[in-house]
Amino acid sequence: MKNKAAKTSLVLLLMIFSIMTLAQNMDSKIKSKQQVFTEISKDTQQLSPKDLKNKMNSKQEFILVDVRTEREHDAGYISGSIWLPRGFIEVKIQKVCKNPDAVIVVYCSLGGISLLAVKSLQELGYKNVYSIEGGMKAWVEEEYSIYNLFGEIKVVNLMKKDPNLSTYDIFQE
Repeated sequence: MKNKAAKTSLVLLLMIFSIMTLAQNMDSKIKSKQQVFTEISKDTQQLSPKDLKNKMNSKQEFILVDVRTEREHDAGYISGSIWLPRGFIEVKIQKVCKNPDAVIVVYCSLGGISLLAVKSLQELGYKNVYSIEGGMKAWVEEEYSIYNLFGEIKVVNLMKKDPNLSTYDIFQE
């Protein structure tokens, strides 16, 4: 009886160990969000907001795509951009651009989702696709204008000293 109980305990112990090992191996195959974005960024080209502004000023031909949510887009977008939400870009891009050699610049809020969109566009066959480093946040930090239903919104960094603003500080004694 002791021998049978010992064998049963050993079998149970081996089963538990096997299940734990299998579960551990399954967990280790799941990539973190950071790992995914790091891998994708190796295969994607990025432009800084200054590079995009220079491209806009030079009148180079390109398609600017905003992949943010409708709410984010309505709050403010970069002039000349086409709104194609991330969830629809793969099925709608060919209505916007059929040329696989066209230059396409994609932006989102912080730069991560646009990396995913760029990867998808590359997989569809588009060759000249760029993501804006830092997304809309970086664009605004450069104090470039954005637009919405009411027109142009000039971005002002209140933490930066502006020679056009009064230097009188009402909180200073």
